[in-house]
Formats: sequence, structure tokens, C-alpha cells
Amino acid sequence: MRRADEREHERWSPMNRSVVVVIGCVVFLSTVAGIGVGADPKPDVAISNVTVSPENPRTGDTITVEATIENLDTSGKTAQITEVALRTESGDAFREYARISDLGYLSPGSEVRVPMTVTLDEPGIYRFRVTAFARSPDSANVRVQYPVTVEVREAARPQVRIATSDAVVGVESNVSVRVANGAEGALRNVNLSLSGDRVSVENPSRVRAELAAGTDETFNFSVRPAAPGDRSLTARLRYVTPNDQVRTLTVSDTLRTDPLTNDVVLGASSGSSSDGLVVELTNQGDVAIDNVTVTGQSPDATVSRAFVGTIAPGTSREVHLNVTEPAVENPELRIEATYEIGETTASRTRELTYDPAPVGNITLTGVEVTPDGSRLEISGSASNLGTTEAQGVLVSVVDTRQVTPSPPNKEYFVGSVPASDFVSFEVYATVGRNVSTIPLRVSYLVEGERRSRVVEIDAGSAVARAENPEEQSGGGGGLLLPGAIAVVLIGAVAGIIYVGWKRSRSGGGGESDSDGGQ
Repeated sequence: MRRADEREHERWSPMNRSVVVVIGCVVFLSTVAGIGVGADPKPDVAISNVTVSPENPRTGDTITVEATIENLDTSGKTAQITEVALRTESGDAFREYARISDLGYLSPGSEVRVPMTVTLDEPGIYRFRVTAFARSPDSANVRVQYPVTVEVREAARPQVRIATSDAVVGVESNVSVRVANGAEGALRNVNLSLSGDRVSVENPSRVRAELAAGTDETFNFSVRPAAPGDRSLTARLRYVTPNDQVRTLTVSDTLRTDPLTNDVVLGASSGSSSDGLVVELTNQGDVAIDNVTVTGQSPDATVSRAFVGTIAPGTSREVHLNVTEPAVENPELRIEATYEIGETTASRTRELTYDPAPVGNITLTGVEVTPDGSRLEISGSASNLGTTEAQGVLVSVVDTRQVTPSPPNKEYFVGSVPASDFVSFEVYATVGRNVSTIPLRVSYLVEGERRSRVVEIDAGSAVARAENPEEQSGGGGGLLLPGAIAVVLIGAVAGIIYVGWKRSRSGGGGESDSDGGQ
């Protein structure tokens, strides 16, 4: 028993206890090591770098945040990068701006670059966190983060202004869009487009290769609204900034549109015979009328036509139509004016009786022909029977085989003759035998038009007297001689009677005296 106790004591002696401790430690370390080797360690994933471009972003820029995700050499596992996100701080202000998923696997010592984009419209300092999620093939999850700060400044955007005026339904009007570049550099690939609510735009897009800094340009568009009221117009400007950012700017405005008013008045009146038919068109509407044409028709005359063109709102145009070859004195006319207003064609008509007022009309009145030696004097009045003044009136003798103009007045310049007035004239002519008429030409100007006609003057009796001057004077002496003889005879008879009476008186007195003497 004692030997057994001794042996038990030797077993747990100090030396032996040291060995046990060492062995125990070895066993424990072996156990711990066994545990470590048997466990599944996570992949060693890190975000090694983050870059931001552009370096000085402006509001509206597309900002690229590129993160480099690395599975370190110390990692004992292949890492699957499941997601990378761009976020703000956690808490009430948390917001996720971008997320990219399923980026594949990274073996130890490899990396991948992950770009994420964000557009910030407000200036300020933004504190982001790039967060990457990874896991090993046996589902050991890893999450790593990387802080990044971005300062965004207010961008100097171009200014876009739409200028409109009141429009009318169906009528083309102008809209101008002014683009001003207030940026520090030139804008490139400038594309401006205009659209509208129930508004058609002709050639709605304008393109410029460049718009220099500090400059502006105005673009004009032709628009045609299809309905009345306030119509919306939208200008969209797309361009590339000096730092190669593609931006779009949209501006809207209102186009006030009134209903279409077709108010055209057609007037027509008979002018003078030289004026023809006077037609007046008045546009009392609120839009211009285009391609205006005036035509006339009549079964009894030929009427010309006239192209007027465009008549602005609130204005009038007057045209003259020639009326020729009338079959009756006052033909009936139908006048029609056709025109375009908006997108439609319209017309106005008018019917009237053509009764032109007479213009200056010179007629020779009170004409007398008297012999003057071997020539004839023709005198009278140049009378204006018209309603306008006649100018440059000239009366002249027409030179023919039997009639020759003679001095002192082969022709007589009358001058101007007012309407309903007359001016006297006298001309001279030498004629042959047996001439019965003398032709006189009367010419004059009326409203700038020269008129002329020949008038035959009756001169038979005057020509006869001029051809027989002896008969004219003999006939006069025959008349005077009998009268003189009669006067002499009457005087002689009166003298004889007086003498006889005197003698009878004298004889009677002697006898009385004698009787008294006895």
C-alpha cells in the first residue's frame, strides 16, 4: 500500500507536474489550434481608394464617384462583391444616391473599380459614404465603408427667355427665344427646340456648334395655334458645358391666343370714265389677309382683275378695274374679292350698276364762220361739259387738200378750261371751191391723259360769200340806187307842188288889190 502511495507521489512530483503542465499546454494549444484551423475565416476586403470627377463640380453636373474594391493578399478566401452603394450619413438624413449589384468575384490580391454617378441640383457640401458588401463562398458576410466629401458650387447656367405676342387661332405668328451664355466658357453642341400645347411650330429645332461665353443669340420660330386661350410653349435647351457635361434646361411660357375674326369690307363705286371701277377693301379684323385678288364679271362688259397682295389689320387698299367694251350704257357688274385668312380661303362680293361720272370733255360751241378777205375766220367757244378741269386745250385747223390753216391764227392755244366753263377762240383758214365744212382739231389733257378729236364745222354759206365778192357788193348798190332815185323823185314832186301852191296864192292877191284900186 505504501509502495503504491510512493508511486502515486512520484507521479505528481514537481518535475512530473511540470511535464504535465507542458503537456497540458501543448494539448490546450493543440486544441485551440485545432479550433482555429477548423474555423472558416472571412475574406479580407477593403475600399482602397475613391475618386470624384469633375474635381470642381457644379450644380447640374453629372458627378462620378469611382471606388476601388480590393480583396487583400492576406485574405484566405475568394470574395464575392455583391453590392456597392453611395449613401449619405445614417440617421434622419440618410439617402442612397446610387447602388450597383452583382459585381462578381475577387480572388486574393485582385481589385475592381466601381463608378457611380449622381447629379446634384443644389449647391453645398455633401458627405457621402461608399459602402461595399462582400461574402465568401460559404456565406461569410463583410461590409466595408469609405467616407468621401463633395463640394458642389452653383453653376453659371445659360439664360433662356421666350418672347411672345398675342396670337390668333390658325394664323402664323412669331415667337423669339433668346439664349444667353453666362458660363465661364463656351457652350458646345447647342440644340434649342420649341414645342407647344395645341400649337404647331414650323422648323421647331435650331442647332449651333458653339455659343461663346458672354454672348447671346435670338432664335425666331413661326407658330400657329390651333385653339384659343392660353397655350403653353416650352423651350428645351440641350448643350455641353466647358467641363464636358451634357445638360438640359427647360423654360415655359404662355401664348395668349384669340379667336379668328374675319371682318373684311368690300366697297365699289363707279369712278370717272378714266378711273374705271374703284374698289376699296378694308380689313377690320385682327389679322392680316393674304393673296388678295379682286375680279369683276358682267354679261354686258369686260372687267379687268387686280392682285392686291396683303392687307394688314386695320388698313385699307384701293384698286381700279377697267370696264371696257360695254354693250349697254350702264352695265351691271359683280365684284368679288378672294383672300386667305389663317388656314382658310374666304371671299366678299358686291353688285352694282356701272355709271361712270363724265370727266373733262371739251366741245366747240357757238362757232361762226365769216369771210375775212380771201380767208375765213372761225370763232367760237371751247366749252368744258365735264366734271373735271381740262388742261392744255388747243384748237387748230386741220390741213387738207381743200383747207389750209392761215395766219394769224393757224391754231389757238386756249389753255385750261375749268369744269362747266368755256374760253373763246378764233382761227383762220383758206379754202378751195365748193368746200362745205372746215375740220377743226380740239385736243386737251384730262387727268394726265391726252384726248383729241376732229370736229367738222359747217361753212357752206361763208364759203359762197367769199367766192363771189362782186355779187355781194352789186347786190348792195342795187339796193341803194332805187332808194336814192326815190328820194330825188319825192323831193322833185314836193317842190313842184310847192311852187304851184305858191303861184296860186300870188295870183289871188293881185286881183284883190286891183279891185280895191278901181
